[in-house]
Amino acid sequence: MQISLAGPAEALDFVSRVEKYPYNMDLCCGSAVVDAKSILGILYLGFDHVVVLRVYAEECGALRHDIEKYLAA
Repeated sequence: MQISLAGPAEALDFVSRVEKYPYNMDLCCGSAVVDAKSILGILYLGFDHVVVLRVYAEECGALRHDIEKYLAA
């Protein structure tokens, strides 16, 4: 999934949403890969650009619905 976060407030909300799920997730931007549940990792990647969310689970429909407002078009 492609994600876009506009600033620190959205990053905090995003982390609070993904922390509820038991599976591992990474955010990737170029060669940088960080834990999607880490606010410091997201701050490292920066804002106002599209990053890729990799979810290591068979089914993640509930997660997709929960973070729908952050999905890039």
